[in-house]
Amino acid sequence: MANVILHDCIICGTDFQHQKNRANKFCGAACYHEAQRRGLIKVGREAKRLYPCHECGEIVNRGKSTRRNGEASDKVFCSRACYDKYRSAIIDARSHPCRGCGAPIGGPGISGKTLYCSQACKVLHKKPKPSKCLNCGVMFSAIKPQARANGELGWVVISQMKTCSPECHNQWIRRNPERKRKISEAFSKQAHPNWQGGTHRSGFRGHDWKRIRRRVIERAGHKCEHCGMTEAEHLERFSMGLNVNHKTPFHQHTNKTTANRLSNLEALCKSCHTKEDWKWRKTHPIQLGMDLR
Repeated sequence: MANVILHDCIICGTDFQHQKNRANKFCGAACYHEAQRRGLIKVGREAKRLYPCHECGEIVNRGKSTRRNGEASDKVFCSRACYDKYRSAIIDARSHPCRGCGAPIGGPGISGKTLYCSQACKVLHKKPKPSKCLNCGVMFSAIKPQARANGELGWVVISQMKTCSPECHNQWIRRNPERKRKISEAFSKQAHPNWQGGTHRSGFRGHDWKRIRRRVIERAGHKCEHCGMTEAEHLERFSMGLNVNHKTPFHQHTNKTTANRLSNLEALCKSCHTKEDWKWRKTHPIQLGMDLR
């Protein structure tokens, strides 16, 4: 017979003719039921409910559970013990040290926002502790008085205080080289409010600038030409000599010779020098730039 396809039954081995829309593994219903009894095939709901346990890997015949928000869970557990072990691992991973004593904080109902293991530990940790002043070295308590709503006077802990008084704080700021370095980097070039986009070398006013500067200060009698502050007073207050100001700024000239004429220079203190610079910028919004690279 032409175009006849034969199959071997996997149970009895009998040849049978191919049937359309069938698996063509069994010769009849008797062999099909025998395969089910032997456990060779699983069909229907029983075949769809075989999943490995998420914790131990054991195959279980159970449907997937539902989360509290109503969504289907992607995890199946063979027993309550496996589920509890899985939940314990998640809770242990959330544990973090107490800010007061350093003991681990964790367990059911404990979130990452819990900072202390107990109220007593919180109160003890917030009590003022002695600190050492960075300027004078004296031991002090970082607290300050604060008026409460009922009119009584209370105390507030200031955890960020590093010095015992405002005077020591100001002295520590002036003497701290690391802080000076950071401020210098933060206000260098374009970040400085006085930056005008100059392209000449920083502080360069010509190779004979030291001689010209000395002549201008001597002409002014070693005093500020505006406020009269002496050079000794300026050195004590600002830790530098008197400034020499260009009445028409240096970068507004086409060359250093015209910029450094004595008629364009005046001896000023640091404060008056800053004021004169701002007066120029207010009256001359559009400025030039001299290229002396």
